[in-house]
Amino acid sequence: MDIALNNEWDIDVSVSNGARLVDGTAAIEQHWRSRMQTFQGEWLLDQRVGLPYYQTILIKNPDMPSISFLFRRATLETPGIASVTYCNLALDRATRKLTVVVEGKYDAAVFDGTYRYVYEELILPQAGTGEN
Repeated sequence: MDIALNNEWDIDVSVSNGARLVDGTAAIEQHWRSRMQTFQGEWLLDQRVGLPYYQTILIKNPDMPSISFLFRRATLETPGIASVTYCNLALDRATRKLTVVVEGKYDAAVFDGTYRYVYEELILPQAGTGEN
């Protein structure tokens, strides 16, 4: 069991007597979303943890196959996930928004079933702005 987080990634205290707990598939999805939002080097205790957003993803003309591999690997490293059967990245060039969709199977020891997660909060820098 884990402490539930709200949409702002703060502890969810929506119940009257304190924090809410999550387990099962809700906890696995929360772990996955946490992995998607962690930038490499962000965690003080281990600078290797996280996705290389500044180095590989949030750059001008990113290499989409490499980025797909990174998201697939981060998904497979999420406790409770056994496989990734589908991973798709869609970049909306007008808004510079990247949508990540992953599907696969949960670890049967945790939950016998499939998942489909969508992450669409990545805003990439505008082309030609000089930002990396």
